[in-house]
Amino acid sequence: MRRVKRPKDRDELFVSLCSKENELNLERFSDVFTLAASIGFKHNKFVPFDKSAETIRWETFREHSQVALRMMAFAHTNDPEVILQGNEGGENKMLEVVEGFANGGCDILQKEIIDAGEGGTDRLTAIMELIMSGYEDKESISSDDILKQFIT
Repeated sequence: MRRVKRPKDRDELFVSLCSKENELNLERFSDVFTLAASIGFKHNKFVPFDKSAETIRWETFREHSQVALRMMAFAHTNDPEVILQGNEGGENKMLEVVEGFANGGCDILQKEIIDAGEGGTDRLTAIMELIMSGYEDKESISSDDILKQFIT
């Protein structure tokens, strides 16, 4: 499988969200990518891009992240080829879809997390508000459980 592209103009966001000073505890670029793609998918924000920063090896994505990314691509395309492993055409299509959602999610993360942090809101609170938006019964959902989906 080809390596996963990430938008060149979002390199600073990836580095910032993986820094040791970041309270989100995102360890890898693949974690940031998965979070960004999930946010982009949730908000139906698909933004293709041309220039890529250093790519990410697919093998660095946690197993549940790989499944989630494939399912996002399937939900978007309705093409079962995107969920099949070992199918080069389907895998390329899947990656193109999730790369677009990740780029769209980066726009949202930049605005809601990074820029909010500059205004005094801590990143953990900002990201939890972003993830929880749209849930009816927010009290029944543990913020720790939601974050663990992205970082464990």
